[in-house]
Amino acid sequence: MTELFTDVLQIPTIFEGLFVSIHHIAFLLVLPVLAIAILHENIVQIEEKSNYPALFLRVLLILGLLIIYKQFFITVTHGTDLLSNTIMPVNEFENVIKSIFAEIKARKDMGVFNLFKGAMISGITYITYLMTYVTYTVLIWLRFMLLALLYVAGPILVVFGIYHKTAGTLSSWLRSLFQVAAWSVTLSLLVRIVSYMNLMAIYALPKTNAVSIITANVLFIILFVFTPMVTRSLLSEGSIGHVGSTMMGIATASTIALIRKVNLGKAAANLRNRGALEKKS
Repeated sequence: MTELFTDVLQIPTIFEGLFVSIHHIAFLLVLPVLAIAILHENIVQIEEKSNYPALFLRVLLILGLLIIYKQFFITVTHGTDLLSNTIMPVNEFENVIKSIFAEIKARKDMGVFNLFKGAMISGITYITYLMTYVTYTVLIWLRFMLLALLYVAGPILVVFGIYHKTAGTLSSWLRSLFQVAAWSVTLSLLVRIVSYMNLMAIYALPKTNAVSIITANVLFIILFVFTPMVTRSLLSEGSIGHVGSTMMGIATASTIALIRKVNLGKAAANLRNRGALEKKS
């Protein structure tokens, strides 16, 4: 995997030119947004609902955030990456991924599916390996792209936090930044749990039931796909139990769909042809 899509610390350097322009625009927007906020406070003062101290505090916090914006972004993203690396070191995580994408040994015991291993098992296994690789790659690239978007658009969204009617843009930006950055932490935790379960051992054993291999592949696909949702549930009021139920439903539906796509008649024909060849030999 190219470092460009995994090292989020490169984002400030890559988008330096664009960020500088937007950062300047954000500072220019401070006065207009502040003027609107003050006007609103003057209007609601008639009803004795004004809150100038809160406005003054928001202005100070937002100006401070704009000044340290770049360092704040680096601290959040680098901090989550360090935490994920502590949970699951990079070299160990790469070994897990390599194990997932390793070729299945030809002599693996296909268990109850032995009759169809030439057609069905090979097809399903190849599809699940391919889906696992694509899903993992999409997750890594998507995290990089979303963090880059949040970095570039952040200054504008931060400024609108001055006016309490649009302060939701600031809270939304902060929440999104922490959640997307924490994807790596959630993924490291999930893979660490899998390693404690010794699930990776099935890829190395010379005799492993194909059902176990396919189940492991599907599990990793589900883990990669649902990493953002799991992270959101852990960092908000969402229910992790609901995520688990959804994962089970999708895993079941995906497995059934894969099996239905397999041509069992072709598998039986391959078996008969193999039997005929063995008799001739």
